[in-house]
This record gives sequence, C-alpha cells and structure tokens, in this order.
Amino acid sequence: MTRQFFIFIFLIFCLVSSGQTTDTSKTFYLKYSFAGLGSNMATLQTTLRIKGSTYILTRVQNSYYGQPILKPDSISKGTLRLTSIDSIINIIKPLKDTTIFESNPCMRSGGIHFITISNGKDTVKYELMNTITWPILKICNILNSYLPSDNQIWATEELIKNTENCRAHLRKLSDDKKKKSEK
Repeated sequence: MTRQFFIFIFLIFCLVSSGQTTDTSKTFYLKYSFAGLGSNMATLQTTLRIKGSTYILTRVQNSYYGQPILKPDSISKGTLRLTSIDSIINIIKPLKDTTIFESNPCMRSGGIHFITISNGKDTVKYELMNTITWPILKICNILNSYLPSDNQIWATEELIKNTENCRAHLRKLSDDKKKKSEK
C-alpha cells in the first residue's frame, strides 16, 4: 500500500475523532442532585449541572415538607476536560436508554442520589436510595476532582458495601424463615 493511502486513512481517523469530541462537548448533559431523608430532610444539598463541558455547582433544598424555605447557594463554576466527559460516557455507554433504581432497605435516614447522564443520543437515569453503584462511584470520583473539597458528591465504597451486606443479611433471614416453614 502506498504512503498516500496511509496518510488518507490517518486524516479520516483524525476528522472522525475530532468530530466525536466536538459533538460530545456540545451534547453532553449531566445532572446530579441529592435529596435528604430523615435527619437530612429539608437541608441544602449538592446539586451539579453540566451542559457541554461547563458545570455549575450549587447547594439546593431538594427535599422539604410543603415548599422549600432555604435559598439555593451558588458554590462554583468551571469546565470539565473532554477526556473526563469521554470517560463518563464510556462508563454508561453499555446501558443505552434506561433508568436504574437501587436502594439499601436497611438504612432509614440518608438520602436519594438522582443522576441523569445524556450523550445526546442515550439518557441514563439513576435513582439511588441510601446507596450508590460501582459505575456511579467511578463517575463521582471523576466529578469530585473538579469540585471544592468541602462540597463534593458523597459517594464512597462504604455505601456500596453497606448495601451488599444488607442484602446478604436479608437473604439469610429469608432463607432461615423458609427453612423453618418447610419443617
């Protein structure tokens, strides 16, 4: 094959790659909010909105009795690197258009993490009550690298492990009850 052919292929690859990055920077959307439950009810909580590569971080009263009484707090604004956006999209890419609900039934206080992520074609929504998922932990770690240390998204491995332990405990209780009823 000729050198010109390889140059042509390389140029096409460059055009396609740069076109995808530009589209991503225009069509990417992410919204994260946390609604407090129990003792966290009616408190100001982290809310992050990203359109394209620009983010706005606020603290908003996302849960309340009747109507909100606290004014939102503007925290910071900034820009995400395109590589971070691409990493987030790659994490959710296999999910396509879907909504995911997870909960930790052993926890009564805490709150609900609401996350919506769109790449312009597909939208993935998460509603996570007193827990998070491994993909969301990865995404939060990316996002937290841009956020002030005192206003980061509360997402830890401990939340996931607590949920896994809760479910194991509930399965054991259910199995024990089933064994007793079979006797």
